[in-house]
Amino acid sequence: MELMVVVGVVGVLAAMLLPAMASTRGKARKIQCIGNLRQMGQASLVYAVDDARRSLSGRTEAADVSMGYLHPLIRATRPFVCPATRNSISTRSGPNPFTGMMELVDLQGLASGREATHGLSYLSHAFIGHWTPYWTEVPQGGAGTRILPYLRKTTDLVVSYQ
Repeated sequence: MELMVVVGVVGVLAAMLLPAMASTRGKARKIQCIGNLRQMGQASLVYAVDDARRSLSGRTEAADVSMGYLHPLIRATRPFVCPATRNSISTRSGPNPFTGMMELVDLQGLASGREATHGLSYLSHAFIGHWTPYWTEVPQGGAGTRILPYLRKTTDLVVSYQ
């Protein structure tokens, strides 16, 4: 009889603690996700310092979703995968179809879903206008405008955002 009472009390306590543990697990995933985004943001800034164009991204065009240019700066694959998914990044290397640079193949595209698939969980937008023409008119201080093709996010442009 005492054993049944102990089992019952343990069952009630477990039933009360499980929702709290699930909430804590969700908060931990959110914190890890924020940490991943922070690492990628800092790596982008480091990349921009080293890049001759001061670009925040190594992407060459809008169709290039690869984030392989950040891998040498982060040196881990975990930050490229959302903790709320079962995505993964393998160690298989191959050329980026846009740049020809050797990088991890799974960093060249998004995972097909939240389940156990290879690929990125995050996407970096390197261009200012997504779904816009890949050119923009930039005012030239009272001297009209100048058309610039493929306007990219650079450290200079980000500082000038309003």
